[in-house]
Amino acid sequence: MSHTIDPNRFPRVAAYLDQLPAGMASYPQCQVKSALFRAAITAQPLPELEPGALPEELMKLVREPPRQSDWLSEVAVMVYNMAIADTGKLTDAQFLDAILEVNRRSFSGPIYKMLLGLASPSLLIAAGGARWGTMHRGSTLAVERTSSRDCEARLTFPPRLFTHLMLQDFARALQAALEASRAKNATVAVTSWGEDFGCYLAQWS
Repeated sequence: MSHTIDPNRFPRVAAYLDQLPAGMASYPQCQVKSALFRAAITAQPLPELEPGALPEELMKLVREPPRQSDWLSEVAVMVYNMAIADTGKLTDAQFLDAILEVNRRSFSGPIYKMLLGLASPSLLIAAGGARWGTMHRGSTLAVERTSSRDCEARLTFPPRLFTHLMLQDFARALQAALEASRAKNATVAVTSWGEDFGCYLAQWS
C-alpha cells in the first residue's frame, strides 16, 4: 500500500522510500531479527505522532512488536531509524553520535560485557560475517582481510536497501562492539559505497 510522506517533516524517510522500487513493500526477502528492532524502539522511542504521519506498516510494528526471534522487514527498520533522525531534527553527525552511545550502553550490559570481554577484537571481527547472517536475511557481510590491528569487510545488498547514513550506523555499532571487546582507540569507517555495497575499514590498537 502506497503512503505519502511529508518530505519537509520526514526528509530522510521520504527520500528513502521514494528511491525504493516498491516503497515499504520493497525487498520482502530482506529481513532482520525482531530483537534488533525491539532494542531500537526501547533505546530510541519515537515521539507521539498523529495517525498517518508514518506508514501504518511501521506503526503497527511499533505498537505490537513481534517476538524477539521473529523476522521482520529490513526496510521497516531502516524507516524507523530515519524517522528517529527526522523527528529529532538531528544532523547526520548527531544521529550517528547517538547511535554510538546507544550501542555503547547496550554492550556495557552484564551479558554482553561478559561475552565480548572474552573475545579479542580479531576473533570478534572474524565472526562478523556469520553473526550478521544470524540477524539479517537478504544481505551479506564478508570479512575480506583481517590482522591483529585492523580488518576490511564488504556488505552487499539489493540496490538502495541501505543508504550511506545507515551504512555508517552499522559502523558505529561495530565500533561499540570492538570497544567492549577491549580494543583500544577503535574506529570503523565506511571507505567506499554504492547503491548495492558498502566497504568498511576497522582499526584498533
